[in-house]
Amino acid sequence: MKSAIEKNSWSVELQDLATPGRSLACSPDYQLVASHSGKTIILLDSKTGRKLHALQGHSEHINSVNISPEGQIVASGSDDRTVRLWNVNTGEELKTLQGHSDNVGSVIFFPDGQTVASVSDDETVKLWCVATGKELRTLQGDFSYLTEMVFSPDGQTLAFFGISRNIYLWDVNSGQDIRTLKGHSEYINSIVFSPDNQTVTSRFDDGSVMAWNVKTCEQVPAYRDDFERYFKKDP
Repeated sequence: MKSAIEKNSWSVELQDLATPGRSLACSPDYQLVASHSGKTIILLDSKTGRKLHALQGHSEHINSVNISPEGQIVASGSDDRTVRLWNVNTGEELKTLQGHSDNVGSVIFFPDGQTVASVSDDETVKLWCVATGKELRTLQGDFSYLTEMVFSPDGQTLAFFGISRNIYLWDVNSGQDIRTLKGHSEYINSIVFSPDNQTVTSRFDDGSVMAWNVKTCEQVPAYRDDFERYFKKDP
């Protein structure tokens, strides 16, 4: 299987990386691609396809990788219940973040790169300080196998979803405000915020979309073109 990540006039073919059970992450400048296979993270130069590093340290299957906004650190989440931070340039493991009691399904950096969030099958969302590795905040609830997370562009709201067909919105500053967006009849494929932070749009496997006002949690008109434009916007 082949897929292509394109930016302006160049593209690189990534063979056997964009397959079920693996995630892909790109650096903001599109120069670096991170993927994973089993217990190993693979870093590639996206222009040449050259393998830069194979990062090893997790003891169980890796579920998610994400690259920091400045492109210097990779975060990974694994079935070994840890989040790990890696130096992009050297391939060195920087920190192991421990605190989850079950598989870590997804990891994502704050827009400012100073905090990383993780979701786990233990039905918690945790925020971690990238510089110190310290756990900053934990949100716990009946979230039913969370799978993905997205930050609003201003870094104030974390949206996450799983198999429950609900979207949860968390005010990361207060750590208190949990809003639940209900009404999805199908499993959610992906979600994205509008650039003005006012709307979150969800997409399903058939390509249909739903949109919600972040503050009022009311459903608003949704347009597939808007979703594609927000989802593919340049960093």
